[in-house]
Amino acid sequence: MSDQRRRNTVRLSLPDFGSEVEVEAGKTVMEALRLAGLALESECGGRATCGTCRVRFLGGAPAASAEDKLLLDDDAVAQGWRLACQTTLTDDCRIALPAAGAGGELRILTEAYGLAEAPPAAPPGRAGTYGAAVDVGTTTVVCYLLDLGHARQVDVVSFINPQRRLGPDVISRIIYAHQGRDNLLEARHCLVEAVDEALAALCAKHRAPLRSFSRITVVGNPTMLHLLRAVDPWPLGVVPYQPVFTEAPAVTAAEVGFRRLAGAELVLLPGVAGHLGADAVAGVVALGLPRHRGLFLFIDMGTNGEIVLVSEGAAVGASCAAGPAFEGVR
Repeated sequence: MSDQRRRNTVRLSLPDFGSEVEVEAGKTVMEALRLAGLALESECGGRATCGTCRVRFLGGAPAASAEDKLLLDDDAVAQGWRLACQTTLTDDCRIALPAAGAGGELRILTEAYGLAEAPPAAPPGRAGTYGAAVDVGTTTVVCYLLDLGHARQVDVVSFINPQRRLGPDVISRIIYAHQGRDNLLEARHCLVEAVDEALAALCAKHRAPLRSFSRITVVGNPTMLHLLRAVDPWPLGVVPYQPVFTEAPAVTAAEVGFRRLAGAELVLLPGVAGHLGADAVAGVVALGLPRHRGLFLFIDMGTNGEIVLVSEGAAVGASCAAGPAFEGVR
């Protein structure tokens, strides 16, 4: 039995973490690391076009692949560097991961400035009830804790979208999720777990009982909302770039994987079409632009950029890939 086990599995040692993971032979290094719960940046989503998922073999290095030789220089290959997305594990080995955070710190906007008028307040709800508004961006996520009983914002927290390790932009994540159901569920799980943890932490900070949490309202571009519902977003990545859905029925948070806030109702605001999503709709409505006379231009300057022109209650919109303009592109 042990001989069979030895032939079917390999041991991947991670000295930097003082740990070891045993995985099925034939898996890539990237798959093995994710099974071990380790996030490894991969800007291209594992398509061997960016070179960001490089790892260094300290022992048991396999022969370099054509992709290794194309994206890594000769010295790096000689020193044991390989692409985690392309390197298949066939024997026991030891690897080191590159230092995290080389890209610098991102500052996330969580407050509004210079508004001519405050967004309209929601009517008070039942005393002692809480909810959340969550803006799921391609790069960042912002979670607002709301006291529904007094119709006020209690606190806010923001963080980098954990799906970023699966690809830095909308298209790379669409491709990654389309490669299989496991990938699609992974994309949803890492996002839901991060939001669940962040909101639960806010509740603990303000002594808001989790059982009093009644609703989570989510906005985001169409791809982010497809991933949240574990719906394959592939149609958004090919002409004519149409979403599988623009509206979705409310569900319990437990149905999409929330554990701490499982009893809350999860509501997704509607999108429009293509890559013009619920985040743009929420912005236009929050500012009350359709109610005002005159001409207004609403711009959501994110990784997925959205522009809406509003005039006398009517609105037209468009979207663009704005991320590379601000963050650089390979």
